[in-house]
Amino acid sequence: HKSPNKMAQFKEQFGELAKKSIEEQGTFFRERYVFKLGQERYTEAKILEAKFIHFLKRDDGKADSMSPAVAADFMQSLGKTRTATQRKAELADVDVNQDGRTSFIEYLILHFKIMILEEFFARKGVDADVDMTTDGVGLTGVGDRLIEELFAPPQGVDLELEKMIRDFAQSQLDNATKIAELEAIVEAGGVKGMGAKTELDKLKNGDSATANGIQARIKAATQKANKAAREKCAEFDPAADTAVTDAKRSLV
Repeated sequence: HKSPNKMAQFKEQFGELAKKSIEEQGTFFRERYVFKLGQERYTEAKILEAKFIHFLKRDDGKADSMSPAVAADFMQSLGKTRTATQRKAELADVDVNQDGRTSFIEYLILHFKIMILEEFFARKGVDADVDMTTDGVGLTGVGDRLIEELFAPPQGVDLELEKMIRDFAQSQLDNATKIAELEAIVEAGGVKGMGAKTELDKLKNGDSATANGIQARIKAATQKANKAAREKCAEFDPAADTAVTDAKRSLV
């Protein structure tokens, strides 16, 4: 399980993303999952964006997000059969800022929740512990996992890096215990305290250098993945845009 701090950080990132324009939210999602989506689902995500914007016109105009009634209608219009209770529970599960409204990114992680959970379980290397057979209908209690996966570093870009991150996380846990012990000795003072301070500085500096090296590798790997994702989006866009134009004609 994620630490509360890490989860709070993910939720903060998600909150910032939800404040951006609908188009920016859509682009972020498509770039993040373009390889998993493939052409068909990539096109579907673009059509959903056009439909979301269209449905907002019948809303209260208070924000670029949907009120509960319109969000429920929007879900219903997309063809998956849900009870009113299921709709309400599923929308609440992805209502990260708990404002009772549905932003486009919140809707996207709801709509593609099975795809995102497949990625989540694959990354963790564990079997699914939720029912993945209903196309996500009625599936709740997964909101935190969907958000965590949305902001997870891209997988498979640098396998050696992924091992480095795991090893470093473990060594940090081990060092935290050691640091706490040394700090107590330093606090006590005396000759022992002086020796402990030298060891403490060495530990902290070593951690810092390793962390900086890993951060640089993460940045490079992420840039590489983002570039590949943007190129793939550009490849999918022409067909997707044609489908969006056709879909818009049928929107009334």
